[in-house]
Amino acid sequence: MTELSAHDLRIEIGDVVVCRDLCATFMPGQVWTILGPNGVGKSTLLRTLAGLYQPIAGRVAFDGQSLVDMPRRERARQIGILFQDHADVFPLTVTETVLTGRHPWCSPLQGESAVDLERVDQVLDEVGLDGFQDRNLFSLSGGERRRVDLAALAVQDSAVLLLDEPSNHLDPRHQVTLLGGMIDKWRRARRAVVMVLHDINLAVRFSDYLIFLYGDGKASQGLVTEMATEAHFSRLYDQPMGHYQAHDRDLFFPL
Repeated sequence: MTELSAHDLRIEIGDVVVCRDLCATFMPGQVWTILGPNGVGKSTLLRTLAGLYQPIAGRVAFDGQSLVDMPRRERARQIGILFQDHADVFPLTVTETVLTGRHPWCSPLQGESAVDLERVDQVLDEVGLDGFQDRNLFSLSGGERRRVDLAALAVQDSAVLLLDEPSNHLDPRHQVTLLGGMIDKWRRARRAVVMVLHDINLAVRFSDYLIFLYGDGKASQGLVTEMATEAHFSRLYDQPMGHYQAHDRDLFFPL
């Protein structure tokens, strides 16, 4: 069984202690979301889980093997990450960009295969960008660019998917039908999903578990049904939070 696990993590960035002694196991089919105020290190925790940032203490392991001991190519096959921002330096096409997600699987000598290109076309259709294959990235809207990023992550076919603010630039329809649909698909395919979100209601809607980062090294975690309360969110954001139900959903808002 493929699982990502954090063992006694202590993470610091500048003067901020992101967490102390954080332990968590992200199992196949589970969806986790990291929540907290601005500047507490949510993205840094996600990068640490990807093996891109080294903790002060503790370790991250995939199937019991420390990430620092995994070959980079194998780690890229097993763990995919969607970054919060992108820097488009070169005028790549949509297909060229999405194909970067296949690079861990491609032969270094032969490059992309017909199967890789078919997989790219399939995922572009799933994110509503069929026909965009030859479009230049610079010609896309923010929402279209974000859907390209999600497609590149999807074609990587990783066991663990780490997403930093995946709803950025997506309109409400795409947040629910596209992002929500992809998360449901990954859950059914027994992928482990860990996200950073600022939207509490999307987190509650899509997640099984929540991790709270408070900004002083303290962290708490648990099932959504346990963590999603007015009292817990009020403490997390140092802001009174209200709550109501609509269409059988719990919705939270600042007072």
